Amino acid sequence: IDLLNSRLKCTNPSPRAGFSVTVVLKTPTLRLFLVNCHRELFYDRLEEYDLFIYTEDDIRVTPTTVAAYLYETKRVQELVGSES
Repeated sequence: IDLLNSRLKCTNPSPRAGFSVTVVLKTPTLRLFLVNCHRELFYDRLEEYDLFIYTEDDIRVTPTTVAAYLYETKRVQELVGSES
């Protein structure tokens, strides 16, 4: 994770900006209840981040995927406006 975090670049000029990846491991005994665990983590850090991504081991999310999501989100906001 440290290597991945060191290779990711953030284009936001703010000194508080950055990109980081956090991996949280849970016990396998949670089974089907595992899908609910990310919500508490997101709520606890809601004011600290602009984007949250939840995924499981069967879905591949690459930096290119995230960049495409951010690019398309910006395009939609230009078309319909943003709430902020």
